[in-house]
Amino acid sequence: MREEARHLLHEAITAHGVAATARRLGVARASLSLVYHDKYPGSTARMEERILRVLARPCPVYGGPWGPACLQPAPEWKRQARL
Repeated sequence: MREEARHLLHEAITAHGVAATARRLGVARASLSLVYHDKYPGSTARMEERILRVLARPCPVYGGPWGPACLQPAPEWKRQARL
């Protein structure tokens, strides 16, 4: 797995845990854990593509890197700005 994907995965798991990161990626928790610990028996190419596609996107609420605040509803001023 490329270093960028590994770094994004590590950051997400450190911040949110394996289960929450797996839900966000739309994959099984066990599969993500195996990939994270370099024990996944198959090719990780599709998982890497998914990690880069999902985790590299900016937070839709604040525009910066993903964090706990991104899981919350947008503040009222942000919702008004979108209208």
